[in-house]
Amino acid sequence: MAPTRAQLIMGSGHPGSWRGDDPAFAQACDAVSAAAAPYGYTGMTRLTTERVARFLQALSQPETTVLAAAAAVGVTQAAIYQRRRRDAEFAVAMDKARAAAAQETSRV
Repeated sequence: MAPTRAQLIMGSGHPGSWRGDDPAFAQACDAVSAAAAPYGYTGMTRLTTERVARFLQALSQPETTVLAAAAAVGVTQAAIYQRRRRDAEFAVAMDKARAAAAQETSRV
């Protein structure tokens, strides 16, 4: 169970802000996540620099969707779009990868 899911179960009204607002509540949510680990939740896969490079390489291939490229590097499509919203350079790199794929498709 993700900490944000635990947060929702415990009744927080504003996801994402609880860690700084209430350390005791954050600790309780973390405890729920730790208790859920033996049942299948092991944490999120980070979008590391290496994964970003592999994602962009996959996305630059013809007919590759964001979903497929994300799956190829082991992250969720949501993680990709969250990163895109937060990181302007990543958004530009994604656009370039998509353009390269479109250009390659038009050559074929």
